[in-house]
Amino acid sequence: MEIFQVVRDYEEQILKDWYACLISYNTERYSNLSFEEFEPRMRNIFNSLANCEQGKLTTEGKNFIYSLAQERMSQDYNFWELLTVFRTLRQTISKIMEPIIFANDFSQYEKVTRLFEEAYQRLSEGYLDYQISVIEALHKNLLELSTPVIPVEDNILVMPLIGTIDTFRADQIMESILQEVTSHQAEVVIIDITGVPVVDTAVANHLLRTVRAIKLIGGKCVLVGVRPEIAQTIVRLNLSFTDLDTASTLNKGLDLAHKMLNK
Repeated sequence: MEIFQVVRDYEEQILKDWYACLISYNTERYSNLSFEEFEPRMRNIFNSLANCEQGKLTTEGKNFIYSLAQERMSQDYNFWELLTVFRTLRQTISKIMEPIIFANDFSQYEKVTRLFEEAYQRLSEGYLDYQISVIEALHKNLLELSTPVIPVEDNILVMPLIGTIDTFRADQIMESILQEVTSHQAEVVIIDITGVPVVDTAVANHLLRTVRAIKLIGGKCVLVGVRPEIAQTIVRLNLSFTDLDTASTLNKGLDLAHKMLNK
């Protein structure tokens, strides 16, 4: 006897008993839902599992469970709440099928176990991918906030840099400034490194790459906030900043930018 065919034959009983099992957990998320309200959602989950092929989730079933996990995470469900839905379904099926099949054929129980383990894996994948996407979005937002490009006047942009600059952030800085230069058709970019605590060889080279990239798309660059210790580091490292205009303060940088525009 095929276990999943029998499971489908008992669909209505399973759904009702499953609902009772679920609300017995007293989870706030589900206890306020009536059976009529929750039944369509339960049936979709049931079908994603029961319509398996040789004890394995179909591609459609895998996609459904993965998407369900992502959708529920976006609605502020936690993983335990979602996992509880599937665990209570497994408990219900086991309880109903025990006297009918499992007592005489334990291998059928193992098929159900494997199917649910596969479902749990898809839930986990959907959950983790969603969490990763959220973290990446937050990281991107933080980077954008930490590397703002500010139009201060026609044809002049200012990018104040604050904090440590690593390779990843340096690439993001370059991408951001090049996009803004193009979209604003800016002629001069003022990069303010007053808030950068350490300028070593790597940081200096990142800045040079950014300046050269700006020049390649027709812009000019002014570097401001070069403190004495940074100037000494640049000289000691023998880095060439001969093609870069500098100023000690932002106001002086703006004055220099105006002179560039009026040439």
